[in-house]
Amino acid sequence: METKEQFLSFSEKVVRRIKCTDLPKPLLKKIISDEVVEKQTIHLIPFCYSLTPAFGEIKPEDQITISAAVYMGAMGVYTLDPVLDLEISGNDIIDPVSEAFLLISTSQQLLNEVIPPHSRFWKKYQTRLLDHFKETTVNRRVSATDDDWNQSTYYDLLRLRYSLLYLPLDILFHLTGETAKANYYHLGEALFHFTIGFNIPNEIIGFASDSKVGLKNYAWVRLSEFLEKEHMDPGQFSLEELHKIVYLTGIATELYDEALAAFNQCLSIVRPLNLRLFEKIVHNQIKKTIKEKEGLISYLQNIS
Repeated sequence: METKEQFLSFSEKVVRRIKCTDLPKPLLKKIISDEVVEKQTIHLIPFCYSLTPAFGEIKPEDQITISAAVYMGAMGVYTLDPVLDLEISGNDIIDPVSEAFLLISTSQQLLNEVIPPHSRFWKKYQTRLLDHFKETTVNRRVSATDDDWNQSTYYDLLRLRYSLLYLPLDILFHLTGETAKANYYHLGEALFHFTIGFNIPNEIIGFASDSKVGLKNYAWVRLSEFLEKEHMDPGQFSLEELHKIVYLTGIATELYDEALAAFNQCLSIVRPLNLRLFEKIVHNQIKKTIKEKEGLISYLQNIS
């Protein structure tokens, strides 16, 4: 298992590799500022690195290049996603779209250093990228009481929303000759449960804001079930009042429990693979989710 010092050293090498790219200096400064790097060292920078032991030996310099590519690709998507959300809501776009595409294209250039241009990996890469941006269209709600919006469709939406999270698996699987097929499959399932646990708290917190711009929100599923059972019309309430109902009825608590159950399912899948660093990433998210759930008590006291 890697020591903390070894991991921090690896992270520093990833940042140095990013600095060697041809990105414009203002953009480079933005994505590797001390504040951003410190935040992403918890999850994003070690993500690909944490999965590597499940696939076999990969050259240290390739691990650094891959991790730098994954980091910049994710930063590009993070930059572009709010732009797409603003397009839906009709608000002004603040950050230039060009920054997102520069980051994504530079990420591809780094991957080209370790994966040949004609490799079949790139077909999978394109599918992942298309699926991610397909989510923007699928995520638009038809109405506040969309009958087709349920747990199953929410889970399908998550597979699109986090499709790029599976990209490190594709990279590692390809670079090790596609030999660890069982581990590739099991880690895909583990990451799916991870996305459920990771995203549900965002659905609770973003209930009102998502609804205002016409985005599907998973808390609506539970809320709709409750309102229908109580023979209550959602049109009788403002969005802020409906958001309070999510908390006051215990729906939010149930959703946090669903998130925690998903994280535990993720851990049960990866434990046999002995991925200690990845398990640590999951445990950090569990602690964060438990803390948010415990914070409901004080919030309920303020709104009741």
